[in-house]
Amino acid sequence: MSKVTPEASPKTARPGKGRLAVRASRSGIQRVGLRRQRGRDLYHWLIGGSWLRLLGTISTIYLGSAFCYALLFLLVPGSIDNGRPGSLVDAFNFSIQTLSTIGYGTLGPANGYAHFLVMTEMLFSLLLTAVATGLVFAKFARPTARLLFSKVALVGQDGDHRQLTFRVANERDSWILDAHFHVSYVRTELTAGGESVVRLHDLKLRKAVAPVLSLTWNVVHEIGPDSPLYGTTAESMGAENGALVVNVSGVDNDLSAAVHAHQSYETEEIVWGARFVDVIVFDDTGLRRVLYDRFHDYQPQTRR
Repeated sequence: MSKVTPEASPKTARPGKGRLAVRASRSGIQRVGLRRQRGRDLYHWLIGGSWLRLLGTISTIYLGSAFCYALLFLLVPGSIDNGRPGSLVDAFNFSIQTLSTIGYGTLGPANGYAHFLVMTEMLFSLLLTAVATGLVFAKFARPTARLLFSKVALVGQDGDHRQLTFRVANERDSWILDAHFHVSYVRTELTAGGESVVRLHDLKLRKAVAPVLSLTWNVVHEIGPDSPLYGTTAESMGAENGALVVNVSGVDNDLSAAVHAHQSYETEEIVWGARFVDVIVFDDTGLRRVLYDRFHDYQPQTRR
């Protein structure tokens, strides 16, 4: 039996000019004609962004407000008891102590103006703490799926039938119950009037529901006469800007919460005439092993 060496997976393609933007990322897309108010979607912007964005925004607001209040304390000389006259450092330290409700006892308000600023800063501190706590908790507690998708989708022969295949694996030790897979083929078509439109065609899957997604799962679409991909070639798919859009939804067994995942495959990420190498093997003791280091590997199919 000859040893098969898997081919290296191709690099991820970036949507270029004229390509269908189906990536999960929204960068590189310009929206024209929408009237948006600044700060209207601040909550969504923070929750949907990275942890660095959220923590950086909270830290900037916290330190920036403390600095602004320090400048207000300096407007009236002698507002800070035991503070050096005109010292921005002492004013900033006193503002931080007030904002954080630490109160070391060294610095304090010295007049009615300072007492009023302390009152407003304390109120702002309560509101900032409540909002920051809610944002951090909402982002930390948001259920997410850690699914591993194969870097490429393959079109190959299975006996006398042609099929489209890609892999999905659960990177966590938990189970995803009742995992539903929905795959659409997006392409540019010409109408009877010669107008170019983008249309989505649902692909019927051999098994669209995985009762338990714990290890790996092969998503297979049979390319028959009723398939939107019937008669399609690599060249024709590239000419019509074809792409696959994949959505997965299920229930995380540990969290008892719904989770979702998204993936897409551009034309350059669909390999023709190939099959995935096996990743599930059994050792001498009968123990099943999953070789995730070969998860993205594939090999060309020999023509008969």
